[in-house]
Amino acid sequence: MSGADLRVTRMEGVNLENANLLEVNWHGAKMYGAYFSNTVMPDGELVTEPNSYE
Repeated sequence: MSGADLRVTRMEGVNLENANLLEVNWHGAKMYGAYFSNTVMPDGELVTEPNSYE
């Protein structure tokens, strides 16, 4: 998903485990309940511990 444009999308409850979100634009996206583990975030940070976005 690197570089994807996800602005103003509904990604509620999505599993983003092992996803590469580097440079993804998700400004305004609905991410409630999204699950992250071993995920590269848009700013390059690596989330290694299971976490959810509330």
